[in-house]
Amino acid sequence: MVDLKVAFLFALITMTTCDDMAHDLLKTYFGTIEREHPYTDIKVEGYIPEWLSGYFLHQTAGSYGNQSNPKVGEKLTHTFDGVGAVSSFKFNGGHVQYSIRYYVTQLFKIFDYYSRNMDRSKVAWGTTFSPFDQQQFKKWEDFHDYPDDNPNVVFWKIGDKVEAMSEATAGVQFDLDTLQTLGTYQFKDDNFGMPPYMAYLNNPAHEHYGGDGVTIYSAVAMYNMSDVSKINVTRMLYKVVDDTRIPVALFHEAGPFNLSECTPGSSYPDMDDRGGYMHSFCMTENYFVMPTSTYKYDVCSIFNEKLPPEPFFKTKTEYSETSPTRFVVISRSTRNVVGEFSTPDGLFVTHQLNSYEKDGMMYLDMLTYRGDAYGHFYIKNLLKGSKGLRTRVERFVVNTSDWSLTERKELFPKRDHDLVEFSTINYQSHSGKPYKYAYMIGLDPAPNVLIKLNVDTGEANYWGPYDDLIPGEPIFVEKPGSSAEDDGVILANVLDTNTGKGMVVVLDGKSFAELGRAISPELMPFGFHSKFIEKAFDEGTVTLSRHTTCVVFVFLCVAILVFMKR
Repeated sequence: MVDLKVAFLFALITMTTCDDMAHDLLKTYFGTIEREHPYTDIKVEGYIPEWLSGYFLHQTAGSYGNQSNPKVGEKLTHTFDGVGAVSSFKFNGGHVQYSIRYYVTQLFKIFDYYSRNMDRSKVAWGTTFSPFDQQQFKKWEDFHDYPDDNPNVVFWKIGDKVEAMSEATAGVQFDLDTLQTLGTYQFKDDNFGMPPYMAYLNNPAHEHYGGDGVTIYSAVAMYNMSDVSKINVTRMLYKVVDDTRIPVALFHEAGPFNLSECTPGSSYPDMDDRGGYMHSFCMTENYFVMPTSTYKYDVCSIFNEKLPPEPFFKTKTEYSETSPTRFVVISRSTRNVVGEFSTPDGLFVTHQLNSYEKDGMMYLDMLTYRGDAYGHFYIKNLLKGSKGLRTRVERFVVNTSDWSLTERKELFPKRDHDLVEFSTINYQSHSGKPYKYAYMIGLDPAPNVLIKLNVDTGEANYWGPYDDLIPGEPIFVEKPGSSAEDDGVILANVLDTNTGKGMVVVLDGKSFAELGRAISPELMPFGFHSKFIEKAFDEGTVTLSRHTTCVVFVFLCVAILVFMKR
């Protein structure tokens, strides 16, 4: 029989260990960036391939405030709301440099005005989920001297420019060489070329690139506000060419709504006839497929100007488990809607793996949830664990002759982690084509493994788990001249909770073994997505950091003095 004292002592130790781990996560994973700096040489351990050349960018949450502060509106409580910053590892000939900077936005300038102390600044800006301080919000609501978005989700590469994006229609441009904010990204078109009474909502964070690697595709929800008695919602697929957003296709998503049906304190009565939220979409060789989720927008609260400002996603959407999920298929050649299908169960799609066509069938692979996935990603919930929420790595098989859904299949059924996220592939060579490998992270409750999944067999390779290392989104970089799908490297940012330092790990694409790592000089806390921007630097040159430049300068001065004494 188990000794009750021993059992109690074991439980106490376990609870203490969990509390310590939660404290470490709060202090580091959700910590605050105290110091910004230009590119600086950093320590490399192991081997960094010399052919790897360019910038590995990571969306970084610069601060969530003091998580020990119990007061509402004086800290950010949801992972989506971190103060936006960009960190970058610069690879050049086997050498690595690191830089980090906040995006200079309205939000940041308010935070900076109070010495980057959220106990003082409070949450004085609009958020997606976190409560903010109403009094401080009113004090700063007319402050419009800087970009008004918090572009902390993804990066879009537009020609030779880079735009940091959330899910607004325009993000923030920054300079790759300095990470300095250049302002709101300036498109050449006016309101997408649409009339001024068109309002826009939910521009999916995740874009697709055409076969030329340059043309960008996305799909924004468009609200026709010319007559408030019959507001229609149209989803507009558009492309970006030469800094111009050009409509490609339109399909009716919801409506018409009559705002006169809205009563004080109530939501729009018809849940099924509402526009749905979209975070990502599918693209094959010949089609776009648009999944609208079971997060439904409430037009009554969105367009009611009498309501006090509140966290947008939390108060302007409702999750519906019973609403079917609709998939709309658009031909890339004719730009017309050619079919659609739906699932009887409500599901939410976060990220894509890949989509392709073969032998008259379409295969759509994505991460799906049954449940309020976004509600799970409050900081307090991440510290406690998944509690029943499970990611499905799901394949939808569609017959292209009649657009019927013929099969749904779980691609990764046997695994230790209920939650897997941030799925990526070898996008450069296999987007829209048959493929074999996908990459993602496993969470328990924080991320602790990188995963290489064989989507044909369901077998996986792992880097980790490590109790003290928290990895971010894995990005595949193809080796020049490669022919195999996994011939290249995987890059992932990693936080060491013991040292509080960030790093980038470089894994071999085939074996998934670690080749090397480069360690940053300071904290690199939680963030969302990453992107590798390939760039060839001058052969044989390595950009000198400020410290290295000073050392070289001093050495030259000493050499000159010695020479003069002779």
